[in-house]
Amino acid sequence: ALKVGLGAFGVVAEVTLQCVKSHNLEEHTFTATRAQICANHEKWLKNNKHIRYMWLPYTDTVVVVTNNPTTKPPGVVGSELSDAEEERRLKPMHQLLTKGINQCDPETRENLGLDASLVGSLNFAEARDWLLKFNTLNTEHVRRANQAEAEFWKNSEGK
Repeated sequence: ALKVGLGAFGVVAEVTLQCVKSHNLEEHTFTATRAQICANHEKWLKNNKHIRYMWLPYTDTVVVVTNNPTTKPPGVVGSELSDAEEERRLKPMHQLLTKGINQCDPETRENLGLDASLVGSLNFAEARDWLLKFNTLNTEHVRRANQAEAEFWKNSEGK
């Protein structure tokens, strides 16, 4: 026997969307503690068109991202950072990753495709992925990885 359901609320036959004119948004990213979130949440909701929070587990760091309409012309995604500035931002993640790779047995390194000589060339997303490739279920390792990520975001404020 075969059953066919049409949904609990019936069938949608027509949808009307109200759109807004194209506009530019300016993004601002910063970190806050959970206590700061609780103290400022209502004010930030009132003062920002869009806001999102990204809590980093095992830390007291919350990454706050706001987006507000601006009359400024669109810019390049990601400001132009010097290599030295980018290296400074990524240093905590790269250091933890290099230490972890060097502590892995050679077979694990090879199986996971981890190479300490490449760490300096990794961007944020790649470093985060590599950090979580090994010891993924080790709470202490994830705590250290999240703390390194928190340092990255603190080093990135206003960038």
